Amino acid sequence: MVERLIAFSNRLPKSWWARVLLIWLATRVITLLLFVISMPLQSLSFHIPMAPDLLSYFNSWDSLYYQQIFDHGFSLTQGYAKILPTDANGLVQMNTWAFFPGYPFVVRAIAMVTGLPWLILAPASATVFSFVFALLAFKVIREKFSELEALWAVALIGISMPSPILQVGYAESLSLVFLAWALLHLLRGQYLIALIPATLWSLTRPGVIAIGFVAGLIWLVRIIRRRNEYSVYQHVTLAIFAVVAAAETAVWPFIAGAYTGRSNAYLLTETAWRRPLTDYEGFTPFRAFFDAGSLYFGPWVGPFASLIFVIAVYWFIRSKHLRELGEELDLWVVGYITYLLSVFFPTTSTLRLLLPVFVVFGLLARKFLGWARAKQVRFLSLSVGLQLVWIYACFTYQTLNYPAP
Repeated sequence: MVERLIAFSNRLPKSWWARVLLIWLATRVITLLLFVISMPLQSLSFHIPMAPDLLSYFNSWDSLYYQQIFDHGFSLTQGYAKILPTDANGLVQMNTWAFFPGYPFVVRAIAMVTGLPWLILAPASATVFSFVFALLAFKVIREKFSELEALWAVALIGISMPSPILQVGYAESLSLVFLAWALLHLLRGQYLIALIPATLWSLTRPGVIAIGFVAGLIWLVRIIRRRNEYSVYQHVTLAIFAVVAAAETAVWPFIAGAYTGRSNAYLLTETAWRRPLTDYEGFTPFRAFFDAGSLYFGPWVGPFASLIFVIAVYWFIRSKHLRELGEELDLWVVGYITYLLSVFFPTTSTLRLLLPVFVVFGLLARKFLGWARAKQVRFLSLSVGLQLVWIYACFTYQTLNYPAP
């Protein structure tokens, strides 16, 4: 279906946006059908009924926390609560401060204009934002790849395993819009303009420190190796972007601390989310990743499994294929994966948290186009099938403590 639409869209002269939107529409229809197939399998849970209607199905898991923010904003005990919820031991419990305000507040603004409820607007707006992301992702990938490769990259993103998250009540679609927008200006050397989407991203999802770190690496590489290839203005504005973007990672934790009166409110909240998985209450870079290895593989095998994974990741990021992305995007993949390894406790959410490295689909598309037709069909079928697996395994609630998307 996607391949036929690409062939058809090639007959649209100079309308790259029409081609992208048509391809993305096809992928969203496919994913919607997969949701419809899996919806009757939903068991009774603490947040939605058994075999729910489609809108209720879309608004489960983290969407319920975003809805609290949408409904209450900043308040005493609901939404962004001034009083952090605690258990009998005084430990902070899971709460909405773990979720950034960009997405629910944008949806709330749309609701003020349309009068529509969260149940409708959350998945609808996420889906619309995903179309904007598809356009920007195409432009980013097109900077380094041919138009056909970029089109196929968009198609492959759309049928990738975690892509269903882009049309439910999660912040991923909007955050990817801001990220792709920032990367596009970063690639074009428009560093001060790139600060606009980077700032918006810092209020939508965690991770802006990664792009600040990457910009710093780019600046360092250029200073050491190619100082004279860039103007003083380019060096200075890139350095400004790196410093400001990295500093913006503290904005939301600062707001959380100022409003609740507890300077470490955000850190305590994040710790609460991983407490069921580890006894460690503090934060040490990279520790969560190795703790996860011990949890999943045991205290003896776990550290070695984590180390082997790190070696495999290092091999991947140093491969010649990744260098085809060019200096900026190559470093972005390296920087973002390093960021994840340093702060994230690997869970079933890992796949959707890898969506910010969407640029690697440009490499996959280049490889894909060199395959025989039969192999391409098998790969596309496998990708769609894995989407259904992801929906069933992560999104469709089956039992208590079921893996979350």
